[in-house]
Amino acid sequence: AMVPTPQNAVAATGSTRWLFAGIIYALLSSVSSGQSLPMNPSFIPRGGNHEENVTKKYSDSGHPSELPLPSDGHEIIKEFVAYNRFRKIIERTVKTPKGKVLDFDIVDQNGAGAVIIFAWCTKTKTVTILREYNPGCHRILHGLAAGIIETCPDKHDSDPLLAAHHELEEELHLSGGTWHRLTEEGCTVAMDKYNACMITAYLVLDADNVKNPRPLDEEEDIEIVRGVPAAEILDMVRRGEFNIVGGFAALLAIEKLRELGELPLMKG
Repeated sequence: AMVPTPQNAVAATGSTRWLFAGIIYALLSSVSSGQSLPMNPSFIPRGGNHEENVTKKYSDSGHPSELPLPSDGHEIIKEFVAYNRFRKIIERTVKTPKGKVLDFDIVDQNGAGAVIIFAWCTKTKTVTILREYNPGCHRILHGLAAGIIETCPDKHDSDPLLAAHHELEEELHLSGGTWHRLTEEGCTVAMDKYNACMITAYLVLDADNVKNPRPLDEEEDIEIVRGVPAAEILDMVRRGEFNIVGGFAALLAIEKLRELGELPLMKG
């Protein structure tokens, strides 16, 4: 299967698809070499006046934590909910630092973000994943246990780790185990450029089987797939059998497993 590169990704239509291809290429290259991603990638200017969109590097602005605030001078002038059901569409008007006023349609997941969990067995050196229908692409894909962090005090009370425990039990019939957060403490990852949902990713080691698990949500129809080697997960990601969020979390988890000594470092 062909791994996307910046060269062949140009053929894809739309900047978002180019961006996703670049992300997967960079992460897969990191996993294949056993090396961490460099800390000084360039911010790629896209569109508009290229003289104004000056390329910046981390080295020009200090450590990533010292970069400007996330909004970087962009101001939300107004926003309202245009559609609201399980997910909602927010129409947001933003004023840029250059004075342009832009309208965006933003998807919101109606929660306090979302969680995704990579379930690893240290005895068999395999992962438990799932197969389910993805309505957006109208395909059956492999994936990891994942779900929305509910704000209701009777459910998750906006606690990502509690939400992760519940989703692991509901979708993979597993509970307990040793948990590792896959991003820095307090750090969440944006699902998409036009999606307000922020993702918290976890690795769990040696979770136990549950005989009477929590029930699935009504719209979920999930097949549990056990005993998948890490190498096969990488092949699935390359073949496009994971969605972008599942592939991202799987690659982070595999890198963490190498750090923990669960998987050998790649020779490069």
